[in-house]
Amino acid sequence: MALKEISVIVPCYNVEEYLDACLESLVSQTLGLERMELILVDDASQDATLEHLRAWEREYPEQILVVECAENGRQGTARNIGMQYATGEYIGFVDSDDWVEPDMYEVLLERGREHGCEIVSCHAFRNKEDGRQVPEPTEREDSLIRRERSAIQGGDWPEMLEGGIWSKIYRRDFLVENGIFFPEGLCYEDNYFGMMAALYCRSIYKVQRCLYHYRENQTSTTLQRNNDRLFDRLDIEVMKLEKLRELGLAKRFSKEIERSFFEMYYFNTMYMMATRFDAPPYEMFQRMEREIFELFPNYRENRELMDSGNGVWDLLLKVLSCHFSEEQFRDFMRKYAALPRA
Repeated sequence: MALKEISVIVPCYNVEEYLDACLESLVSQTLGLERMELILVDDASQDATLEHLRAWEREYPEQILVVECAENGRQGTARNIGMQYATGEYIGFVDSDDWVEPDMYEVLLERGREHGCEIVSCHAFRNKEDGRQVPEPTEREDSLIRRERSAIQGGDWPEMLEGGIWSKIYRRDFLVENGIFFPEGLCYEDNYFGMMAALYCRSIYKVQRCLYHYRENQTSTTLQRNNDRLFDRLDIEVMKLEKLRELGLAKRFSKEIERSFFEMYYFNTMYMMATRFDAPPYEMFQRMEREIFELFPNYRENRELMDSGNGVWDLLLKVLSCHFSEEQFRDFMRKYAALPRA
């Protein structure tokens, strides 16, 4: 393939039902397919996904490259493989059961080039199984964030990038030069990638439009009920913490790192356990309790965490100190699941 302006990487696994709609939205981009390359990574699918991909490759041999994996490595592995083949100035990621607005990549690429940004983001629609399409909240105007130094270079703790990796494009040299990649073999790998991108980023342009369609597919790994892969998120958060310490950021940003860890590792996981499990596993609560006290024995001294003003967080912090029995834990989780949500 000749060098392109933007590379779009699509990890694919058993998505024959949705794949054609996804790819149709990509080949129809107003940017012009001749300016794009689509890198479609089949992650050892067991249905007809690969046959669909090969058909698209035959139709657009100059713009579509299919990479076939012999073994299933999950999305992180597929995306890393895709990045090895990417030649575009910018890289985007699309999940294979989602789709994009016709002008998404034209808009993002133009803004990125105009302002010389490392990252350009937009918002997404949440497409429900009942046909409803719910837009994410947007601001009134686009915004440009530019910093003299990244957090890695001695700058302030960054604003974490809202939304998924799929609602953004990243300048390829920014990812390569900073060694930003996805953890492999785990779900929630984008939580790690997003944190690393934010830490190294000095310029991001935020487009205040919903340009991506995220399909809320209840059979997906992260939305399935009673799926223990949910707890991969705990491993991801520990990996993030270890990397932050390796980068020498733990002392300078101790309070910010601690708050971020509690939010992603504990608060969010407790919510998912309460709402996605018929019987939330007590042993996972015990693991969280044990690891939190090992990693942050003095967390009660962090006033930003303890005085967050978030009533649900305050409740969960109290629970953490109760050392519940299994019966007490299950009783609490039933009540917690019934609490009204904002």
